[in-house]
Amino acid sequence: MAIIKLADNKYALRWRDAEGERHYEVLAPMPYAKVKQAHAAKLADREASRTVDLTVTQICRNYLQHHDVYAKRPYTTLGRKRANGILATIEADPLGSEMPGRMKPAQFVKKALFWRERRSRVVQPGTLDREHNFLRAAILFAVNTGELDESPLP
Repeated sequence: MAIIKLADNKYALRWRDAEGERHYEVLAPMPYAKVKQAHAAKLADREASRTVDLTVTQICRNYLQHHDVYAKRPYTTLGRKRANGILATIEADPLGSEMPGRMKPAQFVKKALFWRERRSRVVQPGTLDREHNFLRAAILFAVNTGELDESPLP
């Protein structure tokens, strides 16, 4: 799937659907941020498994897989290493196996706060904030790509 820059602030999307058929769509003039959202939506439509059945670990993996495409600043080598470490931490915790699409937002917030409380006993406050921001960014990405209906985190 590709974003193609045309003249006069216009962009086009080129992608293949689930059956392998090629598509090419020219978008109206819009800011690049909106183009990235349209690209993410097409990507989410192409990938069939979504919404209710994704665990927090799968959501975080999808976010890491697409981060350098959609982020303002791609990861550095150290940033990628830290992000993989945060993913491993979430994966090893019971929070990693939770499915936020199947529970009410208040239930997920309670579990996330419980996870944050457990982590606060082990790591420094800066590390805890980095881990929490990673989790929030992954959930927001899942909402933007259509994997989740709404963000369970405030």
